[in-house]
Formats: sequence, C-alpha cells, structure tokens
Amino acid sequence: MKNTCYSHRPIPSLTDIVSGS
Repeated sequence: MKNTCYSHRPIPSLTDIVSGS
C-alpha cells in the first residue's frame, strides 16, 4: 500500500511519504 496517496498526486507530500513508508 505505497501508492494509496500517490495515485491522485504526481508529487507525494511529506505526509504521504511517512504514511506510505
């Protein structure tokens, strides 16, 4: 589940990186 937040965003925010990691 790494691209949950990345799906609709070309550039992931810091929050997405922390949550996605």
